[in-house]
Amino acid sequence: MTSIEWLSDINNISKRIEYANEYGMKATNEGILKKHGFDVPNGFVVTPEWKESVDGEALKEFYKKLGASAVSVRSSATCEDSHKYSFAGIFESYMPVVLDELPLYIAKCRESLKSEEALIYMEFAKVSPDKAKMNVLVQEFIKAKMSGIFFTKNPITRSDAEMACQFGYMQGEKLVSGEESGFYAIIDKNSKEIKIQGDSFKLLFGANPSYDLELSGIIDKALKIEKLFDFPQDIEFTIGLDNKTYILQSRDITGLE
Repeated sequence: MTSIEWLSDINNISKRIEYANEYGMKATNEGILKKHGFDVPNGFVVTPEWKESVDGEALKEFYKKLGASAVSVRSSATCEDSHKYSFAGIFESYMPVVLDELPLYIAKCRESLKSEEALIYMEFAKVSPDKAKMNVLVQEFIKAKMSGIFFTKNPITRSDAEMACQFGYMQGEKLVSGEESGFYAIIDKNSKEIKIQGDSFKLLFGANPSYDLELSGIIDKALKIEKLFDFPQDIEFTIGLDNKTYILQSRDITGLE
């Protein structure tokens, strides 16, 4: 294993657990989704073995090959996004980041593994801090027209007949962080009928959230991802300026068992 790996090379679903133990489940699932034809931002994983003094030039080459004007820098720790514990919101993410800033934000992302909040959560999850490894996922930054978090099983009612989605006309980080609430939709899993909850004053002129959610194709994509991973999924997505629906993350919904 080298200190930097292309996401597209982490792609064999039969090695999913093996990959997750090396690169974290976040990066692993992104690589597998990319292999199976989903729109996933191009990127690479910086492993704990990477050192700026040794591999700084290699990092620059990987960045340049992306051809991106900016990237997102996110955690892909080996302890997060597991079947039981998500570590949602525990580790740091940074975006948009340009080449000159990249080593700094890789370091900051790594440091969040040892934050007080992370250590408390690890104790709760019975994870040894000495065994947790922080990989850093670097992907092309997608400027969003709309973003959301999609659950293929309603996490509140736990109904198998319902799916749920929180979304809005913004970058996804605002939803994930709780800075914005956006809209909430309940989707019938069989008929795919959408029922929207939200404040009308938040709408952009001419926006139709129900129509836009359907147009994004995320409902069918989410169902396919659930089938691929054989478990209800918690999916982060964004619709770029190119009108593609990008999958930024998919993980098992925790707390269902």
